[in-house]
Amino acid sequence: DTERFKDALSIWNPAVFASNPTPRDMKRYHNRLRFNAMRLRPFNAKLTWLDKLFKVKQKEDPDEIDIPEPTLVALGAVESFAPDLITSKEAVQNYNPEDFNVAVQEELKKMNGSIPVKTNGHAKAGDGTDILKDFEKHYPNFWPPQKSYFEEYQQLNKALEDRQWFYPAGTDWHKAIAEKAKGNAESIQPMIDDNSSPTNYYRALKDIREWMPENAVIVGEGANTMDIGRTQLPNANPRLRLDAGSYGTMGIGMGFAIAAAVVHPDRPIVSVSGDSAIGFSGMEIETACRLGLPVKIVVLNNGGIGSGIEEFPKDGPLPPRVLTIGPSYEKMMEAFGGKGWYVEDPADLRGALDEAMAHKGPALVNVRLHHAAGRKPQQFGWLTT
Repeated sequence: DTERFKDALSIWNPAVFASNPTPRDMKRYHNRLRFNAMRLRPFNAKLTWLDKLFKVKQKEDPDEIDIPEPTLVALGAVESFAPDLITSKEAVQNYNPEDFNVAVQEELKKMNGSIPVKTNGHAKAGDGTDILKDFEKHYPNFWPPQKSYFEEYQQLNKALEDRQWFYPAGTDWHKAIAEKAKGNAESIQPMIDDNSSPTNYYRALKDIREWMPENAVIVGEGANTMDIGRTQLPNANPRLRLDAGSYGTMGIGMGFAIAAAVVHPDRPIVSVSGDSAIGFSGMEIETACRLGLPVKIVVLNNGGIGSGIEEFPKDGPLPPRVLTIGPSYEKMMEAFGGKGWYVEDPADLRGALDEAMAHKGPALVNVRLHHAAGRKPQQFGWLTT
């Protein structure tokens, strides 16, 4: 980024953030601007492979119209919080710099009181119109945008939209990924089809996947439970999964579930947890019952961290990974006023899940797994797929 580019970003960032207050939205805004700035190459500049990938149009004349970087940033910001001023047919066909300036001012006025506090001296906190005043003060020759700037910005956007984002089909890379995915699916299918009792992760997650509503917030917690659940419980919509990411953190599931139920009372909240994981913060079941939050908790219980044992040894110490065999987590839920079910035969699982979802309050389904239930065979023991 040039100094002018970074300075213009610092002026407009508060307005963009006020209307799209998530890191993902800010990143999308910055990336789009950088893609466009990259394609504004000087006359006779040598095109790189990235230029070719992003369909840079080589300028044919040194005097050809070019958008100054501050104006590019400002137009990108306006597009993020008032897209109709940039993308509508009327805006393109009837563009007038002064009318456009007034329209932007009106949009910024709507943000008065919601602009984040700035510490670098560019804009007063809370006042949207001061952002435009500050930009005009720093860059008086670049605002309002000339019609030629506006038209070229449209051309940049169209080229960006027409660009192929995906890796071309039919390549060796695509074929290798498809073959690997097919092999993975074939290797776990016997476990999905296994109806023996006690059950395994894949068979249990099959019923959970088919039972879960598409608009559910999915909470995954535990070692095997979260890792296998990431492949067997796909999200139908973005930003509706809460888990430990690339870590194996336990104790977060109940907090996630309660927070999700408070923020999204209109969505089903499904928390799938291992028995070791529920042990870290399971007493938050009381919070869910006290507040009447209709969270649905499924505990996949194999009696240990990673794996359990069939029975406790009569002499000698217990292995450190081992937990109580067959504990009644469902009764913890009932003790606080919720509803609970214990399932050992996979044939009974779907019925218990349906009853839990139909219950208006918090509910817990305790699913007994085989003590040796685990993941599909791995080439290396530390793999988590």
